[in-house]
Amino acid sequence: MTGLCFVVGTLLFSGSLYGLALDGPKWLGPVTPLGGLCLMIGWLLLVYSSYKNKV
Repeated sequence: MTGLCFVVGTLLFSGSLYGLALDGPKWLGPVTPLGGLCLMIGWLLLVYSSYKNKV
């Protein structure tokens, strides 16, 4: 699940920024924060799983 969040977040975040920079459709603007949210969830899941496996 963590890896999936990182992959989806990277694709949504970076892909939407590239699209906007290359004069892509304007509906990509609201997609960028969703990608950032997926990346943050991925990091939180990584921290949680490392803490859970340590204890």
